[in-house]
Amino acid sequence: MRRTVYLPDELADQVREVDDLNLSGLVQTTLRRELERRQKVAELSESMGRVTLWLGDEGRRVAFTGRELYDSPQATVYLTRRKQLAVYDGRKLQVFDDFQELAQVEQDQELLATVAAELGEDWTEELDI
Repeated sequence: MRRTVYLPDELADQVREVDDLNLSGLVQTTLRRELERRQKVAELSESMGRVTLWLGDEGRRVAFTGRELYDSPQATVYLTRRKQLAVYDGRKLQVFDDFQELAQVEQDQELLATVAAELGEDWTEELDI
């Protein structure tokens, strides 16, 4: 199947400057990874259930549809039906739109590695050395 892929002018100019770039192969690899990631999330979504949590900081009980991805004494991470990530620390609930947003603020490397693997995300711990 042949498809046309739009590239903004600036990106197209940069691609033209690289002699040994196999653009077709790169697009195929990237699309395969994305399809695999989406399949993992779809499979996780099939086993979702009702999650009920007590938000101690707010003094209220909340519920949502989700699936646990990670659990430790410090935090539990859920994938929600809207494909967001909900992080519960026993007192409060934080919701992130995607894994990248979570990775920008989360310091627990075990949590990040586990959630990335569950979601099929390509993630590497960056060292500040």
